[in-house]
Amino acid sequence: MCTRAPPSGTNDEKVLYERLQLITTIHPGSASIRPVLDTFELVRKNGNVHVCLIHPPLQCTMFAFQRVGGRPVPLSEGLVKAAMRKLLKALDYLHTEADVIHCDVKLSNLMLQVEDEDVFRDFEQADENSSSPRKQVVRNVRSTHLDRFEDRERMHMALPSCAILGKPGQD
Repeated sequence: MCTRAPPSGTNDEKVLYERLQLITTIHPGSASIRPVLDTFELVRKNGNVHVCLIHPPLQCTMFAFQRVGGRPVPLSEGLVKAAMRKLLKALDYLHTEADVIHCDVKLSNLMLQVEDEDVFRDFEQADENSSSPRKQVVRNVRSTHLDRFEDRERMHMALPSCAILGKPGQD
């Protein structure tokens, strides 16, 4: 994940993850917040700083999963119930122990965890055989990879992790 902060500013998400790493807890919701493994910064010629957060690999968002194959399809009741339980525990942890409010709860911020890590080997092999499609972003100056997930039945997923956080103490 890469986020941008002005040259004189601080990246809020990096600060929040650093703060979460200092909390010692047995709260069951803490396991549903994806950890940051490392960070680094890229400084552009114009002075903008891009803070890059390195997370463990995840599969895709619930938003993308719902749209595998092109058209959105309803998520199963079992998946929705399990995801809501996990999400509510994560939000309870953020609110009660970290004093953090998640300001952007939506399907595209719920990342599905990988249950079977063989999917990464298969993904790597597929990319070697045929590069991932890309889309142009930022006035066609940069490109980014598009999702390669095409087969809903082939996707082995565990329950979601919370992604983007909010600012502390904003009630």
